[in-house]
Amino acid sequence: MRKTQANRTKIIFVLFHTIFALLLRRCGGTIISSIEGERVEMDFPYPCNISSRVTFQYGNRAPYYNSASPGSMSLPSNQNLTFNTESDNNECSLHLIINPVSRDDAGTYILTAYNANDQYIYDERVGLRVSYPPGKAKCDSSEIYIDGEWITIQCSALIGNVPGQFLCYQNGMRLPPLTSPEVISGRLRQVMLARLTELVYCCSSTTQEVKGRCDCKDTIWDPILSDESNVTDPCPTINSTATSPLSQTTNIPTAKGDNTLRPTTTITITTRGNYLYCDFKSDKNVDYFITLLVLMVIILVLGFCTFAYIIYTRYKYMDHRYIDNAERMSHLTDIEQHEQDTPLQV
Repeated sequence: MRKTQANRTKIIFVLFHTIFALLLRRCGGTIISSIEGERVEMDFPYPCNISSRVTFQYGNRAPYYNSASPGSMSLPSNQNLTFNTESDNNECSLHLIINPVSRDDAGTYILTAYNANDQYIYDERVGLRVSYPPGKAKCDSSEIYIDGEWITIQCSALIGNVPGQFLCYQNGMRLPPLTSPEVISGRLRQVMLARLTELVYCCSSTTQEVKGRCDCKDTIWDPILSDESNVTDPCPTINSTATSPLSQTTNIPTAKGDNTLRPTTTITITTRGNYLYCDFKSDKNVDYFITLLVLMVIILVLGFCTFAYIIYTRYKYMDHRYIDNAERMSHLTDIEQHEQDTPLQV
């Protein structure tokens, strides 16, 4: 009876240990992070000596590959499976290459090994995370500001899974945004500011990526015709016959009211040879100077008050000492006078 109970306890312990190991194995795994368009490689090792069949699948879908019928492998066009032969430690591996990786490739990839009785004995899981920026920008114009000189460009794109923004270039210079990027109804939206005299090239990007003007060509807007342009080259050759630098200072409005706009930023456009330079200057320097002046006045006032308080405290202390000394001297005088007036008792 005791032997049967001991065997039963041993079996329960082995089953519990096996289930715990399987759960721990299934909850573990490798996670790979990638950016859309990159090349991704993943390895899936498994024991060769005890495995008679292996399968490979994506998530809960039907297996891409089954070693029992290798001719039935059905992988997407951007994926390729290769196999490594048995090594010294009786370990084989399956090698997956995804090139280029797309957002649809994100998920969990699972290799499962079975023994000769077609029982599950092992699995290897690799999770793939794919970061992708917003979709291509779509831009058009709406309102005009400052006597028809400026126009707003409203851009939108499908959101990505990383923070995004919009970039716009005009005449080789990056344009200032009028609003911050925000997500509305599943689309990323932002308003840019441009002049009416040149084509505007706009594109989407992540907040950590700043595309150059030559790569920014998701959409080309013609402010004069209020329509998209067929011109696709954002880097035309800039010809200039100027022999000396040409500067132009322009105020950029950053807020709109009923009929008045308050410029807070100054852009200085300088032509030097075949290049354009854009220098941003802010009128906030005056505010900084005024703030510094006010702080200096406050510090001087506090210093004067502290000095006056110290002088007053010392004077008050000396005045109390003088009064105390005077009272003490007066008391001594009264005692001496009393002693003189009182005759000695014999």
